Parts: sequence; C-alpha cells; structure tokens
Amino acid sequence: MPTHGASPTGLQVPAQRQAALEALEIMTTWHTETDATQTEADLRARAYFTRDLAATITAPERNGAGGEWFAHPRSVSVPQVIDVEGTDSLQPGLLAFEVTWDWMDAAGNTTPGASVRLYSLAMANTPRGWKISDYTYEEYPRHG
Repeated sequence: MPTHGASPTGLQVPAQRQAALEALEIMTTWHTETDATQTEADLRARAYFTRDLAATITAPERNGAGGEWFAHPRSVSVPQVIDVEGTDSLQPGLLAFEVTWDWMDAAGNTTPGASVRLYSLAMANTPRGWKISDYTYEEYPRHG
C-alpha cells in the first residue's frame, strides 16, 4: 500500500488516510471573521473531493452555526484530527475520524471548542489520488 507522510509518532501514513487527514484539517478550520458560513471551509477542501462530491458543496445563504461560532469573533478554529480505528458501527470501506478544535483569537489566546465531530468518510482511488467521495458527521458536546 503506498504511503504518504508520517504521523506524529513517526509511522508512515497510508495515502488514503493522509488525504483524509489533510482534508479534515481544512474542513474544520473556520475563520469567523471572513467565512460567511462553516461551509466555506468545505469549499476550500474541494481539491480533496471527487468531482461528483465537489459539485454538491454549496454554501447556504446564512450561517447555520450555533452560538459557539458567534462567541468567538475574529477567531480561527484550530482542529485536532484523530484517526478512529476499529469503530464497531463503521461500515466496511469507510474511514472514521474524531475532530476537536480550539478557538484562537488574534492575540493567540485559545479556548477549547464546545463540540466534537465524528466524521465517516468514503474514499475513492482516482487517477488523481485518493479523494473523498462522500462524508457524514455527527456532532456532540465536548467533555472535559
């Protein structure tokens, strides 16, 4: 299996997982001052999507984000993406990742985000490398 990049532990990361990690980092980096919606981040990550999936990503007319987004004006989310292996409910062929984030303001102060997202990604091996062909996520409160 081809590899691409190294994990924080120094182990080689398969290209499929590396593409997913890179995409999720972009998809969960939100700039509250300049992004009209959280979907702006998905639009920035389109290079990691199949053409069919990329064509379905459109920004809503208004921000559907909750109070957390508005509680951090002029801030950027700094995601931490964790590979979740061996998830019992995960269907074969899907990858799972847990994403948490901290909010960093212009002065560099950070505040933990209030939520956790569990992403399930379907990946496709295309002539241009591994791409996300579909994804879903569940969001739930972040605990201590």
